[in-house]
Amino acid sequence: MSALTKISETTMAGATSYAITSGIDATYRCYYFTFQNIRTSADALFTVGLSNDGGLDNYLISKTAGAWRSYQQMGGIGRATEFRSAWSMGNDTAFQTLSEHSDATAQADSNMSGYFYLFHPSGTTYMKQYMWSTNILGQSDYSQQLNGAGRTTSAAAVNAVQFKTLDSPTATLDAGTITMWGLNTS
Repeated sequence: MSALTKISETTMAGATSYAITSGIDATYRCYYFTFQNIRTSADALFTVGLSNDGGLDNYLISKTAGAWRSYQQMGGIGRATEFRSAWSMGNDTAFQTLSEHSDATAQADSNMSGYFYLFHPSGTTYMKQYMWSTNILGQSDYSQQLNGAGRTTSAAAVNAVQFKTLDSPTATLDAGTITMWGLNTS
C-alpha cells in the first residue's frame, strides 16, 4: 500500500527559478513533483538541478540520463518519436532538461504540465534514480510528450532541487504551480 502526502505547493509568479531547499530528507523513499500549466514569459527550456548541500553548490550534482519525445504538429502535418541526444547526459553537471521551449511569446495557450520523480534521495549507498514526463504545446503548434530517466553519478544524498528556465536569460516562470509530494510504500 502506498501513501501520497502533499508537502508543498508554489504558484509561479515571475521568478526565473523555484528552489526547494527543505523537506527532502529520509521521511519519504520517493519525492514526486507535479507541474500544472507552467507558462514562461519567453521561449525557454524547463529544467531541474540537484544538490547535496541545500543548494549552495548551484545544483551541480553530476548526472547521467537519456531522453526521448513523441510529437504531433497541429493539423497532422508532422509526427514522430525520437531520441533527444541534446538532453542526454553522461556524467554532466548541467541542469537536466525536462521540457522543450514553450513558445510563450507566440501562443497564448502555450503551457506545460507533467511530473518528476526522485527516488530515495536521502540514501548514501546507491546513486539516486529519477524520471520525468511532461506534455507541452510548444514551438510551431507542436503537442509534445517528453520523457526521460537518469541517475546521479555518486551516492551522495540529494537534499535540494531547483526548477528553472534555460536558454533565455530573461524568461520567467509566470503561471502554473509546482507541487512536491512524499511517497512511501509499506
